[in-house]
Amino acid sequence: MVLVAIFASPKRTEGESNSAAWTFEPFSKSARVTNSVAWLRATPNDTFEGQILPDSPSKPAAQTVAAVSGNVRGNTTASAELPYRPRISSYTVQRGDTISGIARAYGVSTQSVMWANHKSDGDLISPGDRIRIPPGTGVLHTVQPGETLEGIAAKYSVTVKDITGDAFNVPENGVILTTGRELFVPGGVMPQPKPVATAPPAPVVAAAPAPVPTARPIVPQSAAPVVTPEPKPLPAAPALASLPGGKLSYPVAGQVGQLFSSAHRGIDILSAMGNPVYASGDGTVQFAEMGWNGGFGNLVEINHGGGIVTRYAHLSVIGVSEGQKVTRGQLLGRVGQTGIATAPHVHFEVLVNGNRSDPMPYLR
Repeated sequence: MVLVAIFASPKRTEGESNSAAWTFEPFSKSARVTNSVAWLRATPNDTFEGQILPDSPSKPAAQTVAAVSGNVRGNTTASAELPYRPRISSYTVQRGDTISGIARAYGVSTQSVMWANHKSDGDLISPGDRIRIPPGTGVLHTVQPGETLEGIAAKYSVTVKDITGDAFNVPENGVILTTGRELFVPGGVMPQPKPVATAPPAPVVAAAPAPVPTARPIVPQSAAPVVTPEPKPLPAAPALASLPGGKLSYPVAGQVGQLFSSAHRGIDILSAMGNPVYASGDGTVQFAEMGWNGGFGNLVEINHGGGIVTRYAHLSVIGVSEGQKVTRGQLLGRVGQTGIATAPHVHFEVLVNGNRSDPMPYLR
C-alpha cells in the first residue's frame, strides 16, 4: 500500500492577505523613503534615533488609519485612507546636534527651523532643548486680530493660494483665518526689520578766529605791579550725551533680569504680562509696529532729540503711532512676550547717534 501525503498551504483569510507577514518582496528605495517619512511624521519619540531613524526597534511602525463600514465577519468591508494632514513635530536636542543637522534630517530648511523657534544666527542649542519642526520649508504664523489672508501673504512674499492650498491650513468649522490660530506659510520668508532712523549729526560750526593779541603797554617801575588773575578751571566734559529734561525714567515697574553686555545690547526688565509701559522721556515716536521686527516683537522707538533714541521691545499691545508727540510717563503699550522672548519682559535700549549704549547710566 502506498500512502500519498498531500500538503496544502495554509489558507489565508482576507485580512491576512494584505498583512506584512505574507509580504516577501523587499521594499524598493522609493517605498522605504515614503514609509520613513510617514513614520517620522506619525510617531512621537524622545531620542535622536527614535525621532529620525524610521526602522528603530524601540517604536512600532505607524499604522494606516482606515474607515471601515459593515460587519467585521461575513460581510464585505470598505476602507479608505483619511487625507493626510501635516503637523508640527517636536524634537529633543541630543549631544552633538546642530540646527542645520536637525533641519536636514526632517527635510526642511535651516532658516525654517530657526524661525519656528525664534532663533537668530549665532544662537546656541543645548542637549534637552525642545525644538519645533515646521511641516515644511516656510514660516509659522500666529493670526493676530484684524489680519487678513492677503496681508499675511504679502508679509511673507507668497500668494493667498499658497496658504489656502497647504494641507496644514485646512479650514476649521469652515474658516481658515481665526485669531490665535497658527498657520503654515509654505515658501514664506521672514520680513527684514526696518532700519532704525537716527537723527542727522549736528552741523560742524567753525570756531571764530582768536583775536590777535595787542602789545602790552610798557609800565614804569614806579607804577603798581600788574596782577594777573588765576585762570578758572575748565568745566569737566559731561559723561553722557545731552538729554532734554535730564535723565531717563524706568519704562516699567519690575526687576532688571539681564544687564547690558557685548552680546546683549540693552537691559531686560522683568514684569507681569499686561503691565503698563511708559515713555522714558519727552520725544517723538519714530517707530511703532506690531510683528516680528527681527526678534524684537511688537516694538516702539522714541526719538528724544540730541541723537538719543529709546527702544521698547516685546510688547503685547502698542498704544501710540509713528509721528506722535509723547511726554515722560505717557503710556506706550503693555508688557508682552512677542518676538524672541522666554518670559514677559521689556527689552529696553538706548541708542546714541545710532550706537547702542548701556542704558543704566541714563536711568534715574
